[in-house]
Amino acid sequence: MISKKGERILTENTWHRVAGPKSDNQWVDGRSAKESARFWLQTNNEFPKLFALPIEQHENFGTITSWSGEPEAKLKFDACGGETRNTDLLLTCEDSFGTFLIAVEAKADESFGSKVASARKQATEYRKVNERSRALERLNEKVDMLFGSEEVEHLQYQLLRATSGALRQAERSSIRRVILAVHEFKTDVTIDSNHKRYQTHLDLFLSSLSGGFIPALPADKLIGPVNFIGLDNFPTKPELYFLKVVTN
Repeated sequence: MISKKGERILTENTWHRVAGPKSDNQWVDGRSAKESARFWLQTNNEFPKLFALPIEQHENFGTITSWSGEPEAKLKFDACGGETRNTDLLLTCEDSFGTFLIAVEAKADESFGSKVASARKQATEYRKVNERSRALERLNEKVDMLFGSEEVEHLQYQLLRATSGALRQAERSSIRRVILAVHEFKTDVTIDSNHKRYQTHLDLFLSSLSGGFIPALPADKLIGPVNFIGLDNFPTKPELYFLKVVTN
């Protein structure tokens, strides 16, 4: 069941009203916001096989018996206060092993945003005009949380935020297993070269996070748990998994 603030979402209009993108020009056919809503609303409360098959084939997961979802879920991912991270869809699922989370990032051929280096430069400049800004502190906390002292300036900041947000949400909910899922849509308005470019960004992030043990994220296969450098920063020792599924 998909709901937001206690309201069940059954139509695209309701999804748009309670959890639509900030700009209406993003709510169009072929782009990720509307296509993601359309995909999940067509499930008729059954967990979609596109996600279920690769998850249930993994030894650390069982048959999904129940689930619920919240679009545009706000995740607090650090101790700095104020800023939250919106994930496109947060799913809470049950299987024979217990509860697990899936943080879904929906993409048509949209990018994963700027690199960490660009985000750091922007945060540094903003601090000069607003000494109360904690943007740089937030960025550094996310880096330390996942990578420690490793060099990450070449990675996409959106993937750093998405991963840290999903992990912190699992920790707050006392849930050990968490999946970061990229749901890619190939449509009449997407460009194949963009899909390939952003796949390299995703692979580079996962390779860096895993210390080179996972060089790429193939479609339709659940990867993990990922033994990342900052794992000891989480008292619950979460199990972090990655999944990519594609809808044509």
